[in-house]
Amino acid sequence: MNNVALQPAGSFETRQLADIAGAGWLRIDPRGVILDANKLLLKKLGFQSIDELTGCTLEDGVPPETSFTSAAAQYPETWCQQEYRLRDAGDIDIVLQAVVVGRAPSHFELLVTGHNANVTWCHTEQRVRQLMDISQNGVCITSGDEFLYVNAALAEMLDYRTDELIGYPCNKVFAEEDVPFLEAHRERLLQQDDAPLEVTIQIRMVANSGSRDVRMRVALTEFGGRKAFVATILDITDQRRGEKALRDYARRLRLLSRQVLAVQEDERRNLARELHDEIGQQLTFLKLSLAQLSKRGETLERDLEEPLAGISSLMQQVRAISLDLRPSMLDDLGLTAAIRWYVGRVAKLAGLVTEIQVEADFPRLSTDVETLFFRIAQEAVTNVMRHAGAGSLHLFLGIVDDVFELRVVDDGIGFDPVVVQGKASRGKSAGLLGMQERASLAGACLELESGVGGGTCLKLTIPTSRALGHPRQS
Repeated sequence: MNNVALQPAGSFETRQLADIAGAGWLRIDPRGVILDANKLLLKKLGFQSIDELTGCTLEDGVPPETSFTSAAAQYPETWCQQEYRLRDAGDIDIVLQAVVVGRAPSHFELLVTGHNANVTWCHTEQRVRQLMDISQNGVCITSGDEFLYVNAALAEMLDYRTDELIGYPCNKVFAEEDVPFLEAHRERLLQQDDAPLEVTIQIRMVANSGSRDVRMRVALTEFGGRKAFVATILDITDQRRGEKALRDYARRLRLLSRQVLAVQEDERRNLARELHDEIGQQLTFLKLSLAQLSKRGETLERDLEEPLAGISSLMQQVRAISLDLRPSMLDDLGLTAAIRWYVGRVAKLAGLVTEIQVEADFPRLSTDVETLFFRIAQEAVTNVMRHAGAGSLHLFLGIVDDVFELRVVDDGIGFDPVVVQGKASRGKSAGLLGMQERASLAGACLELESGVGGGTCLKLTIPTSRALGHPRQS
């Protein structure tokens, strides 16, 4: 996919590169007022700090036809050196030799090559070429369909010699399917009536060594008396490969997580069935056998009272464990029945006042979604019982705006969601982290609202299109 962004034309690293190449650099607002400058310019002009220069103005009329305003209006003639008188700089009379190298709605950027008539630091075109040559990013200038200039970094990126690319058709180094995309944005730049803009795009280039993904900034300029495009090019191939590897890893991790949850639920279902059908039946048989023995005499009956009570307690525990692992009614009767049973059971144990609101004719959902809603409700209600110090709990299950919604609200002590989310991200809140992971894997949305002393509201939603299906029968 090609990405594109429009932004004001920039300096193409001119400040940093000007420092390296021994040139001055200025940023000036549209009125000619100096906003910033590099240290080398301050030193050349005899200023001690930037404060002495900011606020000074490049004066019009030195002569008028080469004033800053005139040059700005003619931009992007970036290779045309002009002279500008520096005003409001104390008693010093300074005339700068400079060239506009960047323009944005809020400022211009100038490369300063000398001052005061014969004091020349560098030749403009030669120095700008040097700036491009030492850039670590690829830089090129094109006109028509050929390269006019290519720096060493771009030649190395494409695995060509620099001289091989001069005059070479530039479209041949771009992926064939991306050429119309590139040409459309070149045309867009040519048709700009206001301040010149640059365009930033992501595109593929074809090197001798293979395809390269690049981020390219293209701006309109003038070179050798004709309109041209200047571009800086950053190779992002390794970055894109890394991003793709991360996406692939995340996709595999999500698939593995779904499989783990599915296996976990299957194992819970099987273990619950084994506890109920096998161990439960054996305990029932043992209890009945001992009950028959107790009828043979009062002494034997007294001796068996405690074992019988222990077996009864053990049977209840086995049944409770079986139901906690995977209530059979979730598969047999559906989500509504399972939630009503679980909330009622917990409320009785915790002494909670509960209100369960389930919309009439709430449908059966797919097995995975019913499991998701039940597990989230189970975790939320358990948290209310253990941590909230609540007196009442309200649970809603229904359809709101084409989404299935589960909402659990309590009047407990509440908490700071930011703190809890932070603990979850560090693996210190397994319950919340588990709920978030379950919801994410199913394509659902989990929201948590709370405040200290204000109770808590947990909401789980999933689009109806993802939730409907045929539940698996146990």
